[in-house]
Amino acid sequence: RRGMYSHHIIASSKRQAISHWAAQLRLGGLAKIGWPGIIIVEGDERDVQQYVDALSRLRWKHFVVRGEQTVEGRPGQHVDDLRALPLSFQEFGTDGMSDFAACCRQCGLEELFMICLKLQGGGSKPERPKSKCEPSPGTRGKRKLPP
Repeated sequence: RRGMYSHHIIASSKRQAISHWAAQLRLGGLAKIGWPGIIIVEGDERDVQQYVDALSRLRWKHFVVRGEQTVEGRPGQHVDDLRALPLSFQEFGTDGMSDFAACCRQCGLEELFMICLKLQGGGSKPERPKSKCEPSPGTRGKRKLPP
């Protein structure tokens, strides 16, 4: 998993790339657009790294990976069994920070979210979330993007 922070995410071309590349690489993820911009993704480590590398090559005022979590599976265990997020990509609107935070909390990714905002330091080993983060219909500021 990676938590990335940007000064802002506004450009439609970046928003499209963020969700499209995640879908191409089979990454589950969340993005909070506006000021600030936050992206959290999870999937196979090689795919996550390729995603971060691709995003880093875009032109940003400020873009940085602020948090990282690694979950070790048992031999033969599939990455999908270790996911905290659904295998889809959700975009939260400019006024959706509270909803984004609530989704991270529900998925067991609150620590990664807090680290992205520099509100908490890292260091502790992440626990496996008890429940999956599922999109809730009618949530203000949230929009699920097509793959």
